[in-house]
Amino acid sequence: MRWSIVLMSFALTAQAGVTVEMTSQGQLRSVSVDGQPAAGAISLVVPKPGWAGNFLSSEKLNAPQGSTSGTTQVVRGTAGPADRPVADVVVRRITGDDAVDIVYEFTPRQDLLAAASVVQLM
Repeated sequence: MRWSIVLMSFALTAQAGVTVEMTSQGQLRSVSVDGQPAAGAISLVVPKPGWAGNFLSSEKLNAPQGSTSGTTQVVRGTAGPADRPVADVVVRRITGDDAVDIVYEFTPRQDLLAAASVVQLM
């Protein structure tokens, strides 16, 4: 099973410049429009059944490795216990002429029964 979740896409115009800051660990730290803060930290969470903990919190990737190519920033890591990861995670920030896309790709290494996929704005 492969989950590919587009977290957000912003339309950019000459009048409204949108900036999305992503750290080298794949954490989204801020979103601003025309230099004004629009959102603080943003993360994706995949909770366990009954909301008893999380399989994934994009704030806590194991062994994150980042790279940048052109207008695309990519961070790869794993989710779950560092010694027994339950999933591979890829976070992409793609800046185009008229949009900034943040894409989370969550690929379980085993069958998982998840409660939901939740975007947290802080």
